[in-house]
Amino acid sequence: MRVILAQAVCLTTIVGKISVFLLAENRLLREALAKILNKKTDITVVGSAPLSSGVVLKITASSPQVLLFNPPHNIRGDDSVIPPLLGVTADFFL
Repeated sequence: MRVILAQAVCLTTIVGKISVFLLAENRLLREALAKILNKKTDITVVGSAPLSSGVVLKITASSPQVLLFNPPHNIRGDDSVIPPLLGVTADFFL
């Protein structure tokens, strides 16, 4: 996640506030990250969700610039949410 945030900091000078969507199975992790990130003046959390069948629509509807993704350890390559997201938009950092 450190690399993603480092890249996102570069966006700050271009766009003002960085919009972030949190994608993680663990609810406590999502809530903690949202709380930490919302304290930053240049970051806004626009949504968070666990990995599910409708998550691609939630992510695209919120139009984030950055997607913080904590994949479950048992995810298979063909089950990944990443290919559908890349097919829909390439306007955010992953």
